[in-house]
Amino acid sequence: MLLVVGLLIVKYQRKAILNIFIVMVSVTMGLGLFELILRTGLLDNESDPHPVWVAAKFQEIKQDVGTANSKFIDKNPLKFNDIPRNRLKPEGHSRIAVLGDSFIQAWLTPYDEIWSHRLEKRVQEEFKNIEVLSWGKSGWDTPDEFRFLKEHGIHYGIDFLIVGFVINDPSLGNIPARYLVWKYTDPVKPIRLLFPNVVDYFAAHINLLLERNVIRDYGYENWISKIYSENNLVEYEKLLKEFSEFCASKHISLLFVLTPNDYDSSNRELFDKVIPLLRNANIEYLDLYPPVYERLHAYPQRKLWISPADSHPGPLVTEVYADEVFKYLKERGILKNLTAMAERRDRVQLS
Repeated sequence: MLLVVGLLIVKYQRKAILNIFIVMVSVTMGLGLFELILRTGLLDNESDPHPVWVAAKFQEIKQDVGTANSKFIDKNPLKFNDIPRNRLKPEGHSRIAVLGDSFIQAWLTPYDEIWSHRLEKRVQEEFKNIEVLSWGKSGWDTPDEFRFLKEHGIHYGIDFLIVGFVINDPSLGNIPARYLVWKYTDPVKPIRLLFPNVVDYFAAHINLLLERNVIRDYGYENWISKIYSENNLVEYEKLLKEFSEFCASKHISLLFVLTPNDYDSSNRELFDKVIPLLRNANIEYLDLYPPVYERLHAYPQRKLWISPADSHPGPLVTEVYADEVFKYLKERGILKNLTAMAERRDRVQLS
């Protein structure tokens, strides 16, 4: 485009065209200079636990790792990040299932660092006849998890169910999460191709300004506020009671594990709104915010993420999850009881 404008200037010697050309060159040079500044890392704010803008180089890390894990997930018939499991429970075994969302499917996490797999390793080191199944898909919330349990999970003969609760789980599907995506539109694509960091930087700040002051139906913060509204939590409590009653009717012990992605106080505030609902639904729960805070608060929060661009829990956090859940199951005699249950079933079958 600059070349065409330059040729027009040479041919017609028009002052207006020359002025347009000067403006275009100035804007292009300005955007290019700012792109170079952003690429130096000076404005990354990598230690900021609530980044408005995330550099393109961090987004590329996400994509590379996610592509590698997707090949393994595709091999699982249920598209879980787990080895394929037979519906028929092995003789002499008991089964624990960990049911959740992206914290369990964990596209960006190495297999052995997913917290449910770390839990399985700890369990089988001492209780070899207990399997730990990992059931999770990105985007699932409690209604999706309950639906899967009723339609599919119930056929796997599980004896104990752990639900990994994350802060967006009270979504019931009736409050859509909406985001401003104008930076991906066709008119912006050419500019974003040349100056990806510049476009993302300005888009992030403009969107935040609009979401906080003008368009309250858009943005993650506004969506979280809506799903934690009093009316929505009343309906969520009804779902939890139905979940609890279903598991009781199928003789499946149920435990909700509250999993914060880091020690940010917002996790504490939201967990405190859900805990009374779990109590009212007669659901046992394990709150992992205290141990995550106690063991990891000395670390910068983003160092606990799976990547600087993704706040899903990294290996330090999943280690805490696995340690605390294993300790809970062991200290309360749950693992010992599951082993004894499996042995009794085995003796009955042999007789």
